[in-house]
Amino acid sequence: MGAATRAVGNGPVETDRYTEKTSTTNEGNSIMGERMLRGSRLGAVSYESDRNTELAPRQTREYLCAKGHQFEVPFAVDAEVPTTWECKFDGSVARLVDGSEPEQKKAKPPRTHWDMLLERRSIAELEDILAERLQEVRTRRGRA
Repeated sequence: MGAATRAVGNGPVETDRYTEKTSTTNEGNSIMGERMLRGSRLGAVSYESDRNTELAPRQTREYLCAKGHQFEVPFAVDAEVPTTWECKFDGSVARLVDGSEPEQKKAKPPRTHWDMLLERRSIAELEDILAERLQEVRTRRGRA
């Protein structure tokens, strides 16, 4: 897939990728050359050619989702193949065919406010603080 070319008048050759504009003086000497990139959309096909390039060795692995969609994904031979992949058809989690089960991540038990408080204070210290605060509240109520 090469870029298409076309002649523009007597001037430079214009390609699909960019246009070269040249300003000339009266004598015909070029004083300015500039390249103007043409717009392309997001996800557009590359303008580069695959000719004379050697692709990296590949392996193709199959994935199967819970809804029965089966599809293949190419990977480099030396790449670590993930055990799960997003299904191309419905976006659910698909598992590697003939692969091992994904390892369950060790989940830490949720820490409550009480757990965090006990990391900073002992029960005896908390009882002392509670007694001080209760005494302070009783003193205020006695005055009011």
